[in-house]
Amino acid sequence: MRRLPLFGFLGPVLTGEDCDRAIALTEAAALRPGTIDGTVTTDAAQRNSSITFIPRGGDAAWLYDKMIATALQANRDFWNFQLDGAEQIQIARYEVGQHYIGHIDMGIEEPYSLRKLSVVVQLTDPEEYEGGELVFHKSSESLVAAPRERGEMIVFPSYALHQVKPVTRGRRYSLAHWIIGREPFR
Repeated sequence: MRRLPLFGFLGPVLTGEDCDRAIALTEAAALRPGTIDGTVTTDAAQRNSSITFIPRGGDAAWLYDKMIATALQANRDFWNFQLDGAEQIQIARYEVGQHYIGHIDMGIEEPYSLRKLSVVVQLTDPEEYEGGELVFHKSSESLVAAPRERGEMIVFPSYALHQVKPVTRGRRYSLAHWIIGREPFR
């Protein structure tokens, strides 16, 4: 695995077939009560994408196992945060013009206040879309783009400022997963 300066690390985790299986889970999840499918935002200028939360277990057990095991290994290698759980996996679909402005994944209320590690996996082949780059704010004027290879996993502390630039052609799918810890950062 290669280190992404200041913001985590990345490495190939999912195969193309795994990425297809993950995207297919969105269709099954959308049919289950309690899931969200559609544009979820209070302000489309801030976030404009369609998301689906993937229930644990069943057809998604393999994906949870892989995401959690890899994120925990990254934590041992780089941060050693106290972790004790994970939220549901979210798969986002970005169409032309859709984006997510600069943000952090932590918040002041639960469950957001418990987030310590954020995990993002690029599910779409980079030849299938343009734009839609996941970028990290290294400083107020400097951005670092994450690799776009299909199946690449990026793990970073949930306090890292990042954004998804607007998609300009095609459709981009990505997976997001948050690893939580009830104890303060140390």
